[in-house]
This record gives sequence, C-alpha cells and structure tokens, in this order.
Amino acid sequence: MQCEQAREQINALADGELAEAIASRVGRHLVECGACRDEWDRICALGERARAWRDVCAPPGLRGWIAAALWVSEAAGCGGGDALPDGSGMSALRAFLAQDGDDGTKGTE
Repeated sequence: MQCEQAREQINALADGELAEAIASRVGRHLVECGACRDEWDRICALGERARAWRDVCAPPGLRGWIAAALWVSEAAGCGGGDALPDGSGMSALRAFLAQDGDDGTKGTE
C-alpha cells in the first residue's frame, strides 16, 4: 500500500469504519512507514482531545441568549430567512432551543 492510499484511510481506521481486510493493510503500512504512523498518532491524539470535550457543558444561559439574538436578528430583518432550502433550519434551531437543557434549564419556547 502506498502512503497516499494509507492516508486516505487513516481517519476511517481510527473510527473503526474499515473492513477487516483494508484495516489490516493500512495497519501493516503503519508498522512500516514512520511518516504515516506519525499521521496516525496525530489523528488519534486529535480524537482524544475531541472526546475530552464531551464533559464540557455550555453555560446555563446560552440557550436564552441564542434565542434572544435570533429574535433581535429577525426583528431587524437580518436573518428572517432560513438557511436550508426546505425551510427547516430556523425551525430546527427553535425546536432545539425549546428542549430541556442538559444544565436543567428549560428552553425559551
């Protein structure tokens, strides 16, 4: 396996998304190639740092602040449209804000 082929598969390998045969080929390449192994180490370290953020919670008033900012933006005519063609973008955001928050606060709607 060439480095270019291996590097195209490293993220999928780290996520456990590769078929066993391909994962084995990439793994053998990583054993033999220091540069790709360094890339593997970098990807794994990045994943560990990202997983560490799972324990971080948004500040308690964040949902209310976002809802207020949306209301002001729409009232000023600066965002009354929807970002998605089917019109679900703002609706989805409003539905999210209306949910109970992980921090025990209730959304604004």
